[in-house]
Amino acid sequence: MRIGIHVSIAGGMKKAAARAVSLGCETMQIFSRSPRGGAARPLTEHDVQDMHRILQEADIRPLVVHAPYFLNAAAKEKATWRAAVEIISQELQRAATLQAAYLVIHCGHNEDAEQGLVRTQTAVMEAFTVADVSGVALLLENAAGMGNEIGFRFRELGALCHSLRKESLPVGLCLDSCHAFVADYDFTVPEGWQNMLNEVEEYCGWETVKLIHVNDAVGKAGSRFDRHAALGKGEIGGKGFKNLFSHPVLGQLPAVLETPRKSEQDDQENLEFLRRLRQEIRKGRHH
Repeated sequence: MRIGIHVSIAGGMKKAAARAVSLGCETMQIFSRSPRGGAARPLTEHDVQDMHRILQEADIRPLVVHAPYFLNAAAKEKATWRAAVEIISQELQRAATLQAAYLVIHCGHNEDAEQGLVRTQTAVMEAFTVADVSGVALLLENAAGMGNEIGFRFRELGALCHSLRKESLPVGLCLDSCHAFVADYDFTVPEGWQNMLNEVEEYCGWETVKLIHVNDAVGKAGSRFDRHAALGKGEIGGKGFKNLFSHPVLGQLPAVLETPRKSEQDDQENLEFLRRLRQEIRKGRHH
């Protein structure tokens, strides 16, 4: 398991890489643009090269880009859907320029879940056609299930992922611990843990899961309340994360924190929690 965090790109990509190094990251995630909207700033060659030099020297990999939250690939409104296709295609191109391994997207929302999944599939297929890039895999992130969010059930995500892979598109899944928990996969208890494992295995296949977003949850299991908490300070707690990272597949995946932060100390504490947990699990295997 390579441990990292979502790092700010304020000041450019070189500074983002330097922040990841100072935090002791082994992997990292960024936005390639402001997640609040507006036109994306051009990526300058020198800044990208400097970023790569820093990441290579520190052996920080993989680099993950997260698409802006506001895009809605499942939208039934044509203009909203078209904007999502455009942004996903741009983000694929920007991720390729940055030599990122993964681009993470949320499917979005639609009152009709079935229609929403079809709209998302079409959006992703069109975005890949427009982007015309290679080397970047697109990861669909499981949602919390707030409002009309789609893709909070692994059977939905798995079906969508397999449909896209049949089109020879490099698509996989990003498992968010907070979202899974509040969507009623209570992996802190044996029955809920087994239920989640069964669904992922049956509908997705372990080979599709490429990345974990490690977040504790403010909301209780099944609440569908999408708010992240610091590790060990939410409803998931140490036991739930120990289950996740003791799993033979999940425990080997890159793990990115998206925990709340008021200062760099918050980031350090969350990273340290995950390092300690990794050490405990390794010791347990050797005994």
